[in-house]
Amino acid sequence: MGIIADTLRRLSAPRAFAPNPVAASLPVWQAGSPAFLGGNYLTYAREGYAKNEIIYSAIELRATSAAEPHIIGRRKVSQQRRRAIRSQLVARRVHALQADYIVDQLREDVTDHPAIAVLNRPNPFMSRFRFWSTIIMHRDIAGNAYAWKMRDGRQVKELWVLRPDRVKVIPDRQNFIGGYEYRNGQERVELAAEDVIHWKTRHPYDEYYGMPPLMAIAGRIDIDNYMRDFVGAFFRNGGNPGAVLAVKQKLSQEAKDEIRQKHRRQFGGSGGWFDLMILDQAEASYTPTTANLGARGLVVPELNAISEARLSMIFGVPLSILGALTGQESSSYANKRQDWQVLWDITLAPLYVDLSDTLNLSLLPDYGDLDEFVFDLSDVKALQEDTDKLHERARKNVQAGVWTLEEGRALTGVEPVASDGYYLIPANILPTPASSLDNVPSTVPAALVRALVAPYQVAMPTVMAEVRCPACGRLVAKDVMGQPELYCPRCKETFRPPGD
Repeated sequence: MGIIADTLRRLSAPRAFAPNPVAASLPVWQAGSPAFLGGNYLTYAREGYAKNEIIYSAIELRATSAAEPHIIGRRKVSQQRRRAIRSQLVARRVHALQADYIVDQLREDVTDHPAIAVLNRPNPFMSRFRFWSTIIMHRDIAGNAYAWKMRDGRQVKELWVLRPDRVKVIPDRQNFIGGYEYRNGQERVELAAEDVIHWKTRHPYDEYYGMPPLMAIAGRIDIDNYMRDFVGAFFRNGGNPGAVLAVKQKLSQEAKDEIRQKHRRQFGGSGGWFDLMILDQAEASYTPTTANLGARGLVVPELNAISEARLSMIFGVPLSILGALTGQESSSYANKRQDWQVLWDITLAPLYVDLSDTLNLSLLPDYGDLDEFVFDLSDVKALQEDTDKLHERARKNVQAGVWTLEEGRALTGVEPVASDGYYLIPANILPTPASSLDNVPSTVPAALVRALVAPYQVAMPTVMAEVRCPACGRLVAKDVMGQPELYCPRCKETFRPPGD
């Protein structure tokens, strides 16, 4: 097996746990004694991050993404503002219970706060970007990342990143975690549990440490490293992986060493590739053992493509973004733009949610006037709408009356209030102040409005089944509608039927 795979199988063997009285379902090691998952961090760092270009590129891409989102705080809006908003909702005939729910969900962003100041400048030697990119790097390599809170009294003043292989969890039977031990050479320092922020991945059989992502792909990393080492050895050995020189006469050790050195000097490197070595005054044969590599070359392309795909899959980074050959061959500019959005939607956005959740558990209790920490992703370029789509949406919403003109202007990046100049406004659009949206327009007389909206009624004429002469009583006509003029033959007179 390879270096990483062999090391992991030794370090990741299940350990025996003692029961925990506080959380009976959670096992612990010996209470009060530092427990650590071994020294695999250095193995991952050397054989994976520092030696494999795909692993390095994927972790660096995830780590450098910390340059875009900024962390902010959130808290409920003031009581006075909540009452004012609730009154407005009720006045607009929103049910009281629904208005209470809406008001209870209202939050305001906080950017000017001591906690945000510490997170934006963790310590005098590390910027916000350097801090979060290092946390992500440690988490991706070791599955764990740590930061120590340096306090001035009870207030947190600075945050310092701790290397994962130097930190050990101290289990506790009452509090689950009693603290942490930091070891640097022979120096050991015990840190209180509330003074350490611990980010970690999920682990199927360890409650105290996260599982290194490279654990799942250790064998594939070895294969990829072997292919690279094979190609390097091929070129270092003069174009052939190895050969056998058989000599019939007996040679001294000095003679054998001289032949080897002469062969390397004369045929080593690109200048000696495929040259012919000639030995005189001795009967000898020269047989390359693995000279024919076949038409496929030094590395099997399919094996290389599989390694690229699976190594990048562990970190959720598309190959087209990493610049891998497989991704470049099957990607266009439009696909790359889509891949960046997929990377943020599926991989990086959940990552920052996990980072902020850990802050809410470990740092938020030090600041009672905030409700949560969140990473603001609104400025992430990959998540921004295309400019044309943004302007088109703004125009439609303004024309439909969903947005005000000021909201549409602000969203498209211009001043909300129009400045001097001329604007081409369609004649069929009527500017209406927001304050008069609930009023009936006064451009139409109120009487006409009532007449237009009143039900349309038509007076239907009366139909008489029989009409008789009012003088003699003779039947003159049947089914007569209205009051037409009728003639009575007996009286020789005309008459009209009576009205309603």
